[in-house]
Amino acid sequence: MRKAKGLTQDGAAERLHMAMKNYQRIEYGQNITLKMLARVANALGVSPADLLDEPRLK
Repeated sequence: MRKAKGLTQDGAAERLHMAMKNYQRIEYGQNITLKMLARVANALGVSPADLLDEPRLK
C-alpha cells in the first residue's frame, strides 16, 4: 500500500510522527495494536481492512 501511494518508508514514518526504524518494524511483521493499525491506515489514506487483505497478484 505504501509503495502504491508513492511513499518511502521514511515518508510514511514522517506522516505517523515516528522514527523510520519503528515504522520498518511494523512493515516487517511486528505485532501492532489495532490503534496503530488505524493510525497507519489513516496515514496511507486507506481503510484498516485494506491493510489486512492478502496482496493481489498482478
